[in-house]
Amino acid sequence: MKASNVLFAILPAIAHAGEPGGPKDPESLSRGPLPLHQLPECWQGCLQSEDRWFPPDINMISVYDFCLDTGLHVRFWSQHSLATCTNSACTKAEAYVSQDWYFDICHLN
Repeated sequence: MKASNVLFAILPAIAHAGEPGGPKDPESLSRGPLPLHQLPECWQGCLQSEDRWFPPDINMISVYDFCLDTGLHVRFWSQHSLATCTNSACTKAEAYVSQDWYFDICHLN
């Protein structure tokens, strides 16, 4: 299993407010849209191509809702459709860039 597959599969699982490993201060998370333009192109492409499997529109969901994932949509989506795409489209280095992006926007650092 490639690192890109593993990273997005486990990241939402650790980013729940009130749980160890979740956002340090959920109320400080941005209510604005996800800064998808900061991700590697392969991740941007996979997010767009697999968006049809994600109940909220990836282009419209706020950072707050994405990071807290209260409906478990991000977790399910990332473990299934997104992981399949990124596994073949992205390199290990791109997976690490994406991991850093996730930890930064969700205040996990």
